[in-house]
Amino acid sequence: MAVLEIDGITKIYKSKGRTVTAAENVSFSVDKGEIVGFIGPNGAGKSTTLKIAVGLAEPTSGTVRINGYDIKKDRAKALAKVGCVVENPDMYKEWSAMKNLAYFASFADRTVFNDTEGYKESVKKRSEELLKTVGLYERRNDPIKKYSLGMKQRAGIAQALLCKPDLLILDEPTNGLDPSGIMEIRDILHKLAKEYGMAILVSSHLLTEIQTTCDKFVIINKGKTEGVYCREDIESDENRNKIILVTDDVVKAKDTLKTDLGIDAEILGNGKVSFVTDKQINDIAKDLILSGVTVLGISKKETSLEEFFMNVTGKNDEKEPYSILQRYKRGKDE
Repeated sequence: MAVLEIDGITKIYKSKGRTVTAAENVSFSVDKGEIVGFIGPNGAGKSTTLKIAVGLAEPTSGTVRINGYDIKKDRAKALAKVGCVVENPDMYKEWSAMKNLAYFASFADRTVFNDTEGYKESVKKRSEELLKTVGLYERRNDPIKKYSLGMKQRAGIAQALLCKPDLLILDEPTNGLDPSGIMEIRDILHKLAKEYGMAILVSSHLLTEIQTTCDKFVIINKGKTEGVYCREDIESDENRNKIILVTDDVVKAKDTLKTDLGIDAEILGNGKVSFVTDKQINDIAKDLILSGVTVLGISKKETSLEEFFMNVTGKNDEKEPYSILQRYKRGKDE
């Protein structure tokens, strides 16, 4: 079931006689219990699309539906079950996490906190529950200014979850975090999706982390949706049967593969040889050893999301696919 449906979104800006198309016919969906990665080069239209999805900007054309409600026609109902964090969470630094959550809860629909023990007690219980979920319960009464960047990000996620959203939208949630902090955010997202059935849309420049975290990937380039891909699409890339062999004699290995096994191989350097075959790795290794080739290591080459991304975006600009990726990895979105 689709919680978020983005259908043919186009956004055109006009300034000083110039017309800029920030997004053009962008379409994709996020289902219940699904984590979707939203990726693209700088200026591709990611931020524009996210702003439209959370009601911070209006599309020139196209439709956004959340839980079936059109964001233009039923804005309040569409956004009632949406939580979002855009880069650095905006919280009062002198206040504790508990005080911040209580304050932001005052802007929410009170029916979310209906409880037999009363509104204030319900908000307190909800806040404590969320801080346990994001691993901040023990520091719940400390001022935000004493939190590390990772802790602030987790507090921001707790804030976004206050209203028990069906849809969580995160823009660069791991920005500036160390590996430990990134892992913590990833674990939280997996828990929210799997245990609570939440639909999650994540935009990030960290492609390795996106590949590890997400179930589906939306690639946007030059304002247009290049495609919506699942893990199987990436794994079924042209490199899916590529094998990397590490040996002490690459020339002998290449010749043996050709003469004995009928496999064309390529010498990569650093003692590595690559080739494509449908045969099992163990069988290949056994045949090579029996033919006198030293096998120091042999493994199947996994296609990374970064490689897949380069292949997809490079088709549209074959002159400089690498420079596009470099700008994508270095900078921030528009």
